[in-house]
Amino acid sequence: MQTPGLLQARSEDLPGVNLHSLLLLLAGYRRYCRIDGESMQPTLFSGDFVIFRPLNCTKKISSVQEGSIVVVNHPLDTPKLMVKRVHKISLEGIDLRGDNLNSSTDSRQFGLVRRENIKGVVESIFPLSNRNH
Repeated sequence: MQTPGLLQARSEDLPGVNLHSLLLLLAGYRRYCRIDGESMQPTLFSGDFVIFRPLNCTKKISSVQEGSIVVVNHPLDTPKLMVKRVHKISLEGIDLRGDNLNSSTDSRQFGLVRRENIKGVVESIFPLSNRNH
């Protein structure tokens, strides 16, 4: 997955982005990243963009719920980000799973993720990939 950032493109470069989402991106209240890989298929495909609400781990972590799609620091390769679904939340940590269980590296391999590793909650999906796989 690519590094998240502020939107550097025109709105016509991201079909489906409404004015509200674009303004939040430009104002820095939202971030985006591009999907690379198959672990979240059929929900997300390589090439899709997601817009996520960044979290301040001390204030807004309560907005992470089971079933949410989140952007998280990879626990084994910290600079790398990944997008996974919250499977279970416990006091010990967060269990993350890919929607494509056969092609996902997730909590089944690396264990529970600490809450402070959650970077944001996905709010919008913009399917820009070629879905004729």
